[in-house]
Amino acid sequence: MEIGYLYALGAFACIGSYMIPVRFATAKGLAFLPFMGVGMVLLDLIRFHSLQALWGHPHWFWASIVSGVLWACGQSLANVALEEVSLAKASVLFNANSLINIGFGLIVFKEASGLKSYLFLLAGGILLFAGAWWVANLSASPAKEGNLKKGVLYGLSA
Repeated sequence: MEIGYLYALGAFACIGSYMIPVRFATAKGLAFLPFMGVGMVLLDLIRFHSLQALWGHPHWFWASIVSGVLWACGQSLANVALEEVSLAKASVLFNANSLINIGFGLIVFKEASGLKSYLFLLAGGILLFAGAWWVANLSASPAKEGNLKKGVLYGLSA
């Protein structure tokens, strides 16, 4: 097994659970974002050699800054969305970004070759979309949801 798959599994576990503390906290919305940033800085200090590699390539450095701004915008919308919709619905909508990643991987980065690969990725994208649609249309208790339309909009924007 390639080490990249282990990293992907680790990312899956971390990304799949990082919103749970946000949901349990009494402070909602954007209050969490600065402290999530502190966590990112601590991780960067642990992986300082990655920062040194970026300093040696100015284009990569600025690309990482743009990436961080995009992440912060998406995370801000995700945190606000949790005020409006349940965690289950919001997380499904957040992960609709996988469709964007699949599209970039296929079109821009040419990460698949052959009809079988394209069909497999297309089938996965369709399943992802169908699951998101299904979960978004489930009804939750009124205490767990504020404004559903506003929360779905924020979730899709994230």
